[in-house]
Amino acid sequence: EYKGASATARIFEEVWPDSVNAQDGAKSLSSALSRSVYLQQDLVREFLENTTNKERFNVISELVGAGRLTELQEQLEKESRSWSRASNQMEKDAQPFVIREEALKGQLTKLKGAANLGTEFDNSKWSKWWEKSQQIEKVTVSETPSPTASDTSTWLDRTMREIQSIRVGLRRRGSLALHALELMKKAPPALQESIETTKGKMEVATKALSAAKRELKVGQERVAELRKSQVAAQEVEEQKRALAQIALEILDSKCPVCQQDYDVEGTRNRLRGILDSDGENRHPAQTKIDISELAAKEKLAAQQESKLQQLLKDAMRAQLQRDSWKKEWNNILDELHIQEPKAAEEKLEQIIVNCQKQDSSLKQHASDGEHLSLNLARESAIAKIKSTEADLEKAQGELRVQRFELRKRGVTSATSKLLIEQLREARSKVAIDKLSEIEPLLQRIFARIDPHPAFRVVKFATDVIQGKGILDAEILDDSEDKSSRNPETIFSSSQLNALAVSVFLSFNLSLPNLPLQAALLDDPIQSLDDINLLGLVDLLRRTKDRRQVIVSTHDRRFGNLLSRKLRPANKSQTTSVIELNGWKRTGPEVNQYLVPPDEVQLRLVAT
Repeated sequence: EYKGASATARIFEEVWPDSVNAQDGAKSLSSALSRSVYLQQDLVREFLENTTNKERFNVISELVGAGRLTELQEQLEKESRSWSRASNQMEKDAQPFVIREEALKGQLTKLKGAANLGTEFDNSKWSKWWEKSQQIEKVTVSETPSPTASDTSTWLDRTMREIQSIRVGLRRRGSLALHALELMKKAPPALQESIETTKGKMEVATKALSAAKRELKVGQERVAELRKSQVAAQEVEEQKRALAQIALEILDSKCPVCQQDYDVEGTRNRLRGILDSDGENRHPAQTKIDISELAAKEKLAAQQESKLQQLLKDAMRAQLQRDSWKKEWNNILDELHIQEPKAAEEKLEQIIVNCQKQDSSLKQHASDGEHLSLNLARESAIAKIKSTEADLEKAQGELRVQRFELRKRGVTSATSKLLIEQLREARSKVAIDKLSEIEPLLQRIFARIDPHPAFRVVKFATDVIQGKGILDAEILDDSEDKSSRNPETIFSSSQLNALAVSVFLSFNLSLPNLPLQAALLDDPIQSLDDINLLGLVDLLRRTKDRRQVIVSTHDRRFGNLLSRKLRPANKSQTTSVIELNGWKRTGPEVNQYLVPPDEVQLRLVAT
């Protein structure tokens, strides 16, 4: 009697010894049983439909004894990835050593370069330079620093920056003075006439223009009235001439209007006089007014007003220019601290000369300081070269250790990858070779059931992609040269179940080491139609000589058919029927009996 872990280990040893060394022994045993010994009722097609082609290949590897190779390969792959990550991290960790080595090399190069510059350090020149620096206004140094002090270079750099700042101020002051001299030459002239005077003339011209416009307007109105009266008088004269013409044509001895007597000849003479007259004597003496003088006067006033307006604009622009110049001039004088503008030219020239002189002196002083800085740097570089060389040698040693370790890890990684690849090839070869041995049996079993009228051939389709094997059940129609690696898209549910049972029995009958030397089928009548079921029964009848066959069913008729078909052919065989009848609290009623053997070897049926 075994309990707990010892019981589990005992089961593994007795039923499926391969599972003892598996990472998950229970999973290994379960897979071997469900794929080769026990076909569950609700998982008939799981191997074909619900598992991937890679998972199917792994199942075959487990069944043929290569499962531990698969686990070893997966473990090696996992460790190889972990090893690569650790190597990558080591490479990253070594990067600071590389950076430090490069930095030290660069520093050493600079130090050697600095050691080759300048001349031997002179303490007297050093003291004189600092004494002169202390005399320069705006330089903050108050004493001469020691050349061997740690902060000497800092003091020297700060003093050089202060001298440079003073030089910048001098150059700016000299440039400002030079600009002021040029500004004096460009001073705008004073206005010949004040803006107020020009504005007064402008107002007068504007008023004169307004008066001329009014006079022109009045003259134009009078001309219009005269033209209107002349047109009216001319129309009356034309009417009189028309009446005189008509009267001459109709005059008779009596008046055509009142029929009275009148002086006919005298009337005719008067009418002819009207016709002969051109009407000039009847018009006023002056019928036109000359407005050209008024128009010329208005034009002259407009020109005068426009001229004064332009003069006013020019004067204002000139005044703005002069104000701007004056403001800039005064600002420069204030910045240069010149109090007397009349003597500005002389003082500006003096400022320019002084700035140039001081800048030249400071330039020479700065050059001397740079030489001292080079000499100081040379002494410091010579002192630091040995320590830097020691640091570099230490950093290179640490980097060599890191690189040697990385090279060793690289060799290990390459070896593991080669081993993984060889394991893949070995596992794939073992599984593929075994499948090629199983395939003829699969075809015979499938042909015995004969589920499909066209696709009568089945085989295992195997490939190796990226070192990983894949497995599919491929069906073929030889007559039409058609094939498919997806039988679920062509077969009916019953036909697919028949194919799944064929694959299961081919594994069961061909594998050398089974967990149990038996074939267990859980109620196959629910998975197959009548035709395929008869083929299966015939197949089981042939199988019972090689395996203990255990079949469960809920259908009594199918049970009776099985008991007849699977009856023993001789006394050395046994067929047992176990019936579970009514259920009680204590359990089912069990009725078990043996099927008698068929002693008649051959039967002839009359037709």
